[in-house]
Amino acid sequence: MTVHWDGRSDVGRLVPDGRYSYRIQLLREARRVVIPYPVTVDTTSPSLRIVSAALRSLRAGVDGHAGRVKIRYRLTEHARVTIFFRARAVVRGRRERPRGQLDWYARFGGKALPPGVYKLGVVAEDAAGNRSAPASVTARIRPRSA
Repeated sequence: MTVHWDGRSDVGRLVPDGRYSYRIQLLREARRVVIPYPVTVDTTSPSLRIVSAALRSLRAGVDGHAGRVKIRYRLTEHARVTIFFRARAVVRGRRERPRGQLDWYARFGGKALPPGVYKLGVVAEDAAGNRSAPASVTARIRPRSA
Protein backbone atom coordinates (compact mmCIF):
# COMPACT_ATOMS: atom_id res chain seq x y z
CA MET A 1 0.00 0.00 0.00
CA THR A 2 1.32 3.43 -0.94
CA VAL A 3 0.12 6.61 0.74
CA HIS A 4 0.53 10.06 -0.78
CA TRP A 5 -0.14 13.34 0.98
CA ASP A 6 -0.08 16.72 -0.72
CA GLY A 7 0.59 18.69 2.49
CA ARG A 8 -3.00 19.94 2.71
CA SER A 9 -5.44 19.79 5.60
CA ASP A 10 -8.87 18.15 5.54
CA VAL A 11 -10.32 21.43 4.20
CA GLY A 12 -7.74 21.69 1.40
CA ARG A 13 -5.39 24.35 2.82
CA LEU A 14 -1.61 23.97 2.94
CA VAL A 15 -0.56 23.06 6.46
CA PRO A 16 2.08 25.08 8.33
CA ASP A 17 5.53 23.65 9.00
CA GLY A 18 5.54 21.07 11.80
CA ARG A 19 5.15 17.38 12.61
CA TYR A 20 2.05 15.50 11.51
CA SER A 21 0.68 12.00 11.90
CA TYR A 22 -1.14 10.07 9.21
CA ARG A 23 -4.71 9.10 10.01
CA ILE A 24 -6.05 6.53 7.58
CA GLN A 25 -9.75 5.78 7.40
CA LEU A 26 -10.55 2.18 6.49
CA LEU A 27 -14.01 2.47 4.91
CA ARG A 28 -14.78 -1.24 4.63
CA GLU A 29 -13.90 -1.85 8.27
CA ALA A 30 -15.44 1.43 9.51
CA ARG A 31 -12.40 2.40 11.56
CA ARG A 32 -9.43 4.76 11.57
CA VAL A 33 -5.78 3.97 12.06
CA VAL A 34 -3.08 6.46 13.09
CA ILE A 35 0.33 5.60 11.66
CA PRO A 36 2.92 5.80 14.50
CA TYR A 37 5.62 7.45 12.37
CA PRO A 38 5.15 11.21 12.04
CA VAL A 39 6.00 13.19 8.93
CA THR A 40 7.63 16.63 9.11
CA VAL A 41 6.56 19.45 6.82
CA ASP A 42 9.44 21.88 6.22
CA THR A 43 9.08 24.61 3.62
CA THR A 44 11.64 27.03 5.07
CA SER A 45 15.02 27.32 3.37
CA PRO A 46 18.10 27.49 5.58
CA SER A 47 19.92 30.81 5.73
CA LEU A 48 23.64 30.64 5.07
CA ARG A 49 26.19 33.17 6.28
CA ILE A 50 29.86 32.99 5.36
CA VAL A 51 31.83 33.77 8.52
CA SER A 52 35.24 33.76 6.82
CA ALA A 53 36.99 32.59 3.69
CA ALA A 54 40.66 32.22 4.51
CA LEU A 55 43.15 31.75 1.71
CA ARG A 56 45.97 29.46 2.79
CA SER A 57 49.19 29.14 0.76
CA LEU A 58 47.45 29.82 -2.53
CA ARG A 59 50.49 29.92 -4.73
CA ALA A 60 50.74 27.79 -7.83
CA GLY A 61 53.42 25.27 -6.93
CA VAL A 62 55.76 23.05 -8.88
CA ASP A 63 53.87 19.97 -7.69
CA GLY A 64 50.57 21.38 -8.98
CA HIS A 65 49.18 21.85 -5.48
CA ALA A 66 47.85 25.36 -5.10
CA GLY A 67 46.80 25.40 -1.44
CA ARG A 68 43.32 25.74 -0.06
CA VAL A 69 40.43 28.04 0.66
CA LYS A 70 38.97 27.44 4.11
CA ILE A 71 35.32 28.55 4.20
CA ARG A 72 33.67 28.87 7.60
CA TYR A 73 29.89 29.20 7.72
CA ARG A 74 26.84 29.44 9.96
CA LEU A 75 23.33 28.21 9.21
CA THR A 76 19.92 28.81 10.74
CA GLU A 77 19.22 25.07 10.80
CA HIS A 78 20.89 21.73 10.19
CA ALA A 79 21.80 21.48 6.51
CA ARG A 80 24.50 20.11 4.23
CA VAL A 81 26.80 22.69 2.62
CA THR A 82 28.24 22.41 -0.90
CA ILE A 83 30.88 24.50 -2.69
CA PHE A 84 30.33 25.03 -6.43
CA PHE A 85 32.86 26.09 -9.06
CA ARG A 86 31.81 26.66 -12.66
CA ALA A 87 28.33 25.33 -11.82
CA ARG A 88 29.72 21.98 -10.60
CA ALA A 89 29.90 20.74 -7.03
CA VAL A 90 33.56 20.55 -6.03
CA VAL A 91 33.19 19.96 -2.27
CA ARG A 92 30.20 18.47 -0.44
CA GLY A 93 29.94 18.63 3.32
CA ARG A 94 29.40 15.34 5.10
CA ARG A 95 27.71 16.72 8.18
CA GLU A 96 24.53 18.63 8.74
CA ARG A 97 25.52 21.08 11.45
CA PRO A 98 24.50 24.71 11.93
CA ARG A 99 28.16 25.79 11.85
CA GLY A 100 31.28 24.38 10.31
CA GLN A 101 33.88 24.71 7.60
CA LEU A 102 34.75 23.26 4.21
CA ASP A 103 38.10 23.33 2.39
CA TRP A 104 38.56 23.70 -1.37
CA TYR A 105 42.03 22.83 -2.67
CA ALA A 106 41.90 24.99 -5.84
CA ARG A 107 41.47 22.01 -8.12
CA PHE A 108 38.99 21.41 -10.92
CA GLY A 109 38.67 18.37 -13.14
CA GLY A 110 41.47 16.67 -11.21
CA LYS A 111 44.00 19.43 -11.93
CA ALA A 112 45.36 22.37 -9.94
CA LEU A 113 44.11 25.68 -11.28
CA PRO A 114 46.57 28.21 -12.74
CA PRO A 115 47.04 31.64 -11.12
CA GLY A 116 43.97 33.83 -11.36
CA VAL A 117 40.81 34.99 -9.61
CA TYR A 118 38.08 32.40 -9.12
CA LYS A 119 34.52 32.76 -7.88
CA LEU A 120 33.00 30.00 -5.76
CA GLY A 121 29.35 29.51 -4.88
CA VAL A 122 28.28 28.11 -1.52
CA VAL A 123 24.81 26.64 -0.93
CA ALA A 124 23.16 24.85 2.01
CA GLU A 125 20.41 22.26 1.58
CA ASP A 126 18.32 20.88 4.44
CA ALA A 127 16.90 17.37 4.76
CA ALA A 128 13.63 18.46 3.10
CA GLY A 129 15.50 19.67 0.00
CA ASN A 130 15.11 23.40 0.70
CA ARG A 131 18.15 25.32 -0.57
CA SER A 132 19.61 28.53 0.77
CA ALA A 133 20.30 31.53 -1.39
CA PRO A 134 23.79 31.08 -2.85
CA ALA A 135 26.67 32.91 -1.20
CA SER A 136 29.80 33.74 -3.17
CA VAL A 137 33.46 33.64 -2.24
CA THR A 138 36.32 34.97 -4.37
CA ALA A 139 39.69 33.17 -4.30
CA ARG A 140 42.86 34.64 -5.83
CA ILE A 141 45.61 32.21 -6.75
CA ARG A 142 48.90 34.10 -7.08
CA PRO A 143 51.84 33.05 -9.24
CA ARG A 144 54.54 31.09 -7.46
CA SER A 145 57.30 33.33 -6.12
CA ALA A 146 60.73 32.82 -7.52
